[in-house]
Amino acid sequence: MAKFKKGVSGNPAGRRKGSQNVITRELRDKLKQLIDSELENLPNLLSELEPDKRADLLIKLLRFTIPIPRPIESTVGEPFDMAEMNF
Repeated sequence: MAKFKKGVSGNPAGRRKGSQNVITRELRDKLKQLIDSELENLPNLLSELEPDKRADLLIKLLRFTIPIPRPIESTVGEPFDMAEMNF
């Protein structure tokens, strides 16, 4: 038999929305440390690559530094026809 009724927990306040559990936070911290150390080595690693592989890697890394353009959708109706305007 369940200790609590369905939809009701033993901690009604619970964990705040959006908060991470300890393991997720620790894993993200470790990954950030790893990436930071690799970024320091990046110029040396790039200089060792063949030009075509270096260009390919730089193109792949661009998406993390330059935002990807998104199409703009109009929320205002269709453009009007100047011939229909009465001046």
